[in-house]
Amino acid sequence: MKCDDKKTIVITGANGFIGRHLIETLDKDKYNIFAITRQKAPECNINPKYITLEVADYDRISQHILCCDVFIHLAWIGNKKELLDDEKTNRTSYEAGLAAINNLIEHSRCHRVILPGSYYEYGDTGCPIDENTPVEPVNAYGKYKLKLYEEASDLCDRKGVELAELRLFSVYGDDDSTDKFYNYCMSNMIRNNALSVSSCTQMHSFLHIDDLVDAIIAVIDYPGDISGVYNVSSDTHMQLKSFVRQMKDITGSKSRIQFGNNIASGKGRHRIMLSGNFQDKFDWFPRVLFSEGGKRTMEYYISRNDRGGVESSSYAASGCFEGLSYIRFGSIKNRICGGLAA
Repeated sequence: MKCDDKKTIVITGANGFIGRHLIETLDKDKYNIFAITRQKAPECNINPKYITLEVADYDRISQHILCCDVFIHLAWIGNKKELLDDEKTNRTSYEAGLAAINNLIEHSRCHRVILPGSYYEYGDTGCPIDENTPVEPVNAYGKYKLKLYEEASDLCDRKGVELAELRLFSVYGDDDSTDKFYNYCMSNMIRNNALSVSSCTQMHSFLHIDDLVDAIIAVIDYPGDISGVYNVSSDTHMQLKSFVRQMKDITGSKSRIQFGNNIASGKGRHRIMLSGNFQDKFDWFPRVLFSEGGKRTMEYYISRNDRGGVESSSYAASGCFEGLSYIRFGSIKNRICGGLAA
């Protein structure tokens, strides 16, 4: 039963990369949106209704929201590159998320929860991944993402609440941080700056933010039970080096690219998602080609006159699959790791 004629959606991390795009896309005539953020609420504050709340106060989130049809918990402090191994920061994010879910279930009649998970929950498997792949996180970020899902899932089962975790594989878009590999490359290529990266031989995929937003909305509106874990990824995988070269072609950059930097060697693994469970259940499929996403990013940076300043960070990652350069969903079952994900 809905709270009102319109579904009421509560979103934490509303000013983050995913949150901004989701709120911009959601139909305001169809949904009542409560956007939870640590920043000061804007003056025009009707729908979405912004609520300023610290993460430590998520156990009192229901004081601001009488009713909640769907809770989308996007807030997470430990997802930056330098915090992936930070135990304290990621534990704090996990505790806040669980407190928010419990509070909204108990006091705001929440009956559907959507959590963004991560491929980090699987760890460095060395093999293609589907939802049956064992979860063996190797950093604090993956460990606490998994812990939140497992404990929230138990709670929701007891309370009769639906919960879906969407394990994301390399989401990209124009206005994400230049700490992210894609934006690091594109922002520097626009300026014709030199780049220093790894050998980039690992298999990779990139999912455009617009496709992820469509995926989340498909879960919001799904008429049946959404419960479960779903891998959400582009279906096109290439060696990371091929993506880097595409970026250079898209931008027409004169950047010199140094492949083979061994900083952080051993931490970069291929990311191949084989499962089509999400696509089949929610009738969703990624629409934005990487070439189109790259053009949008180039136009975004140009519109901001973002041509000054040299990014000092460098990226490096080791990987395997040197003999492969391009694969699509389903084309490599039984070819790699003895068909683990077949």
